[in-house]
Amino acid sequence: MFGLHFGRGEAHVESASDVAKKAVVWTGWKNFKVLNRTKECEDVECFHLVPEDGAPLPDFKAGQSVGVRTGTFAPRAFTLCGTPDEGFYRLFVKQFSGDTGLLAQHLCESVRVGDVIEVSEPAGAFTLDDSEAPLVMIAEGIGITSIVSLLNEVATKSPLRRVHVVYATKNGDHFPLRADLLRLMKGLPNSGLAVFYSDPKPDEHAGRDFDVHGGLDISLLRGVCREHEAEFYLCGSAKSMAEVRTALHAMRSVPETKIHEQIFVAKR
Repeated sequence: MFGLHFGRGEAHVESASDVAKKAVVWTGWKNFKVLNRTKECEDVECFHLVPEDGAPLPDFKAGQSVGVRTGTFAPRAFTLCGTPDEGFYRLFVKQFSGDTGLLAQHLCESVRVGDVIEVSEPAGAFTLDDSEAPLVMIAEGIGITSIVSLLNEVATKSPLRRVHVVYATKNGDHFPLRADLLRLMKGLPNSGLAVFYSDPKPDEHAGRDFDVHGGLDISLLRGVCREHEAEFYLCGSAKSMAEVRTALHAMRSVPETKIHEQIFVAKR
């Protein structure tokens, strides 16, 4: 969850992607209906949203987000985790407690199938370029949503691209999009995945369920992070991603133009 820092003679049947590309992108806010919602993992809910007026959805780039607002809660931005071909927007919302993430709390606790919420047009620059440069993607917690979105595009457009993914979370109960991530990585022959669990469950073991017991430690991944000409995509809290930046600069001189960052903000 992210803050709004924000042939001739033959009949032709248009595909969903054809329709999406012709759809008009609205400006501002538009009513969307909750088509479905499911529990993704311990503290994350998945919402499927469709326009209330039945209009086709416009195309969007992997990694982009939409704003969500309802009632008197401050708007928040959430990554679009699916593809335009799905015909709905797929959002993953992390549930908080106390006075943190009040809109997220409301969505997870009170919003049901059939309810209407307001959604902004897709936006954001946390997107892939057209090069074939290697990718190093580093995320923690709910930040994996943006990484999976980007990986969907890699798998479709450049499946032979070199990709390294580094992900940190508490344990398997707090691992949103785990099945999607593993499926995508399996389909990318030039990819590698390193998973850190800070608090693995008793039945979870390093080397089988995850790779490293502990917090995100980039110093353990010097080979990956020294990938020549790599583009780095960082997604997580401001504190953790600042530490990642520091570690990258300490290991090698990574130009700022090679570092793409999306910070999630829990408070509000």
